[in-house]
Amino acid sequence: MATAWGGDPTEMPQWLVEVPLAHRGLHHLAEGVPENSLAAFRAAASAGVGAELDARLSADGVAVVAHDMDLTAATGQHLKLSGVRVATLIRMELFGTTERLPTLEQALGVLVDVPVMVEVKNEGARSGPLEQAVADLLVRHPGPVTVASFNPRSVAWFANNAPGVLRGQTGTTDAALPRVVRGAVRRFGLADHGRPHYWSWNVDHLDDERIVAARQAGQPVYAWTVRTAADLARARAGADNIIFEVLNPADLA
Repeated sequence: MATAWGGDPTEMPQWLVEVPLAHRGLHHLAEGVPENSLAAFRAAASAGVGAELDARLSADGVAVVAHDMDLTAATGQHLKLSGVRVATLIRMELFGTTERLPTLEQALGVLVDVPVMVEVKNEGARSGPLEQAVADLLVRHPGPVTVASFNPRSVAWFANNAPGVLRGQTGTTDAALPRVVRGAVRRFGLADHGRPHYWSWNVDHLDDERIVAARQAGQPVYAWTVRTAADLARARAGADNIIFEVLNPADLA
């Protein structure tokens, strides 16, 4: 499947609405498969579902896969990820397992045959270095891929600098957003600034007027994070695809 276009597409690829995404990979910590690990991404690919994952920037400018800036919970190291070089990060074991923190390039390498959503974890007031590091990898990735972010500045960066990469606006109630991102939403809005191709929205808030309007306009919507049968029912009523965890992929058809 093509991963990039010369400009904004008029039709979305079918995988966007057909293939569910495993939240931070298909993880099961009790079985030694932690979230955002290569093992979790391999498990997703083996199950025939896609993967959602999180990207941050190391101290030396390498895109790595991690949800939190604070490494304490994931690695037991009381450090900020942005202050650690990649050579050290990739030696850190995740959640008490032997799995190690991967680079984004490593993660994409095991997710060639299934869709990947890379969530750009930029909670800051500026965009550029992280987005560029992600874009450099996505534009040459041979499989189906997309980028998304809570921060409209990040989505806009891709609209302006890598328009061929499929991009989505992630969201929830504005009050739940980080302060800087909340300010960006107030200043720029969501739809106009980044011109997203699709939306990725909290399953508990699919009745948000922005999401209702987006679907009425023909824009696909992912629901996150779907963990229960009740979540799945809400997602099927108010969204076009899901980002899930806990649930068995075989039960999603």
